[in-house]
Amino acid sequence: MEQVSIQAVNDHSVLETALQRSAAGFGIVDRRQGLIFANPVFTELAGKCRRRDGKRPMLSVDEGSVRVEGRDVLDLLNGQDTWQGTCTEGRSSSGEPGCFVSIVSLDGPSPCDRVLVEVHPPREADTSTGERVRRGELDELTGLPTLRAFKAMLGTTIEKMGDGGGCAAVLFVDLDGFKLVNDTSGHAVGNDVLKIVGARIRQHIRRSDLAARAGGDEFVVLLPTIGGAEDAGRVANAILDALSTPIGVCGHKVHIGASIGIAVAPVDATDPDALLEMADAAMYRVKRRGRNGFEFYGSSCPVERTRRSTLERDLRAAVETGQLVMYYQPIIDVRTGGARLYEALIRWRHPERGLLLPEDFLPFVEETGAVCQIGDWVVGQVAADIGKIVRSGRPDTVVTINIDPRHWVMGDLGETLDRAVVSNGIQHKNIALEIVENNLMHDLRWSRDWLQAIRDRGTEVLLDDFGAGHAAFNYFMEMPFDFVKIDRSILKRCPKNRVSLTLIQSVKFIARQLGIEVVAEGVETSLQHEIIKAGGIGLAQGYHYCRPMPFDHLYALLQQDEVDHPRQLYFEQGRREVAMASCA
Repeated sequence: MEQVSIQAVNDHSVLETALQRSAAGFGIVDRRQGLIFANPVFTELAGKCRRRDGKRPMLSVDEGSVRVEGRDVLDLLNGQDTWQGTCTEGRSSSGEPGCFVSIVSLDGPSPCDRVLVEVHPPREADTSTGERVRRGELDELTGLPTLRAFKAMLGTTIEKMGDGGGCAAVLFVDLDGFKLVNDTSGHAVGNDVLKIVGARIRQHIRRSDLAARAGGDEFVVLLPTIGGAEDAGRVANAILDALSTPIGVCGHKVHIGASIGIAVAPVDATDPDALLEMADAAMYRVKRRGRNGFEFYGSSCPVERTRRSTLERDLRAAVETGQLVMYYQPIIDVRTGGARLYEALIRWRHPERGLLLPEDFLPFVEETGAVCQIGDWVVGQVAADIGKIVRSGRPDTVVTINIDPRHWVMGDLGETLDRAVVSNGIQHKNIALEIVENNLMHDLRWSRDWLQAIRDRGTEVLLDDFGAGHAAFNYFMEMPFDFVKIDRSILKRCPKNRVSLTLIQSVKFIARQLGIEVVAEGVETSLQHEIIKAGGIGLAQGYHYCRPMPFDHLYALLQQDEVDHPRQLYFEQGRREVAMASCA
């Protein structure tokens, strides 16, 4: 049917009559004037849908202000053009389902001044929703099918495929950093984020596809008919793009990402449980690779799954058995060649696999719940090493430690730092803390408060890997940072990429105005060294100067250098080659 423009209806009374007689409720809310239009159904439903306890109305009009679940409809958009949801907490006192509410901005993206509120009363068909929730088929929070219902649908899909030669795909979606959102902003915000994530996923798949909540912050998607694996990849990309837009909830602007694993039937398996396990294994490969992406299940996944399981088991005993060790890499003053700071880098001397780098095992630390345990050990060990250096006559030595914000929330990083400083005879100024840019994206207000609490102790703070994520300048403009470290990926693209050069210059300029020092990470060649030196970057770190070394090597170099350079260890020219030989 050809689309008909509303301008074709010249008589506005016809539109008003249509709205007045609609079975749905319609209201128009203006920021200054409040509720300026409401049809009879809207008026009737306002205040009718109530919480289970019968107290607070889920949809209410109070002095012209329209609220859904206690929140003003104008604030619910939070940067979005639309908002929709079911008053899942709200049931009428008779136990009927809640109303479905849709909010649309009438004058563009938020902040907007006028919205249309559409309310649909409970339909007869909706009365089955509560029963489906009770039967475990629907997730009450998001309104999506549960994993149980998903498996049933997946089984039916596989049976229908038969020998027809078709393909289906399972996408396992795990949110990146959601636990930090819950820990820092509260479960109410976390629940709202899950609702919006579920809605966004559903908006980016076909009607014939199925999205379900697997539990916690995990979702699964079934694509029952695809032409090939590339179709599943396109859907995964669409979901990642949809989730990259910040989510506004209760005054919080939440940035969320996802790791997605994909398994294809019948290529990978024809058993529902096996397909889910394969998609899950592929998802963990994405986590290990750096998160926020997707990957297909492949021949290496069975090996990867076994390896992951073994590492998780071994990691639990690593601290107690003394398998974890600290390495140190100097951060160099580009003008003098002297070591200004030292970054502490964890290593795992695995009894069977040898020396493992952080990327080989840190992704599993969160899964095993060992963030605080390993974090406490790192702080204690680094403080002990600093104490030894300080007692040898270098009281101004500063070592940086990479931290996870969960350590502050779930454990007691502040007290851990205090104890480590006192017990090793050092000061808070001897320790600096590094935090990765992406870990700040969940709640900037909370991040600012706890970073300031760290700095109030006298400990300096570094923004790490700037440019690897969203590269938002407001992170170090609004946060109390002392240093910003430009991610190695930016320097790697120089000098061919003019955008990278411009970004480096911009970071240097803004940082200088704010009194923040800039560190270039990943300097591996003489050319890169000359680029940052010519660009006025004061500090640098990378293999061009020195590889990470065990503490004993660093301590020995410091003692050798003490006669000529009592305050700094030098790494340029001949001294650098000696140092690199010691680091090898």
